[in-house]
Amino acid sequence: MARSRVAPKKQLSMPRLELSAALAGAQLSSLLQQELTLPLEDIVLWSDSTTVLTWLKSESCRYKVFVRYKVFVGTRVAQIQTLTYVDQWRYVDTKNNAADDLTRGKSLLSLSQPCRWRDGPPFLSASPDLWPAFPPALAEDSSELKKSSFCVIVTVELADIPDLEKYKSMDELIEASKQLCDGAAKDDGPVELTADQRAEIELHLFQRAQKSSFPEEWGALKDGKELPRGSRLLQLSPEWDGDDQVIRVGGRLRHAEGIPLFTKHPIVLNLVHPVTKLLIQDFDQRLMHYGPERVHAEIRRRFWILRG
Repeated sequence: MARSRVAPKKQLSMPRLELSAALAGAQLSSLLQQELTLPLEDIVLWSDSTTVLTWLKSESCRYKVFVRYKVFVGTRVAQIQTLTYVDQWRYVDTKNNAADDLTRGKSLLSLSQPCRWRDGPPFLSASPDLWPAFPPALAEDSSELKKSSFCVIVTVELADIPDLEKYKSMDELIEASKQLCDGAAKDDGPVELTADQRAEIELHLFQRAQKSSFPEEWGALKDGKELPRGSRLLQLSPEWDGDDQVIRVGGRLRHAEGIPLFTKHPIVLNLVHPVTKLLIQDFDQRLMHYGPERVHAEIRRRFWILRG
């Protein structure tokens, strides 16, 4: 099938035109096999495009046409491989390709006379062993290869502080956590934190404190499951805060209006955890050592510290 017979209105590259010609030939071959009543011993399809023959003989094309090649090439290669067998395709050099005569300006009169356009190229009368052979190496049009995209999503989680006991204040712990997150050295100077950054680091520390203090409860509530029997948190009717990823105290106050969330549902902490100890110390210092009752009252506005 000459390229002049298969060229669409939209301009295509030469390899795509040659592939369209191969598809037209495969479709014509399938039609003739269905309509002809003559016995057919063998079917041979010819192409002078090494690029097209490479596409047709590619194993990756046969099984993953949409992965390796672009859609135009992939879909047409798949159709050709459905209509024909790969070993039915053979190479003919351009010099012996009779189909190209139509594109070389020959007149209809000359084409109507005995010639290779009508009778086929002379080598068809010879033994198949003398037919044109494949070139030593078939070229592949890399422009039609589908470019691979490798997308990586990296989730960086603030690492645990190696030894919580060595920090003497909540500020030191938060500063060390910030340095660890940023990869900064201690000698880089004081760490400046915005209010949002400090709140984010504090929340992370509370998450770690809960996860290490109540591992079973943490996993169960996060997965929407019931708490294990004998859990120390059962009496608190705990709820999982999916936004902050922490365990909060449940109860009837959830329906109360005009009360902040952190007061209605304070974060649960374990008294003996180092983060909790530093938190209590931080409240005590900010309140100028006002007294245990005042410190306890202020802490209860946001946290529920579980004793024992």
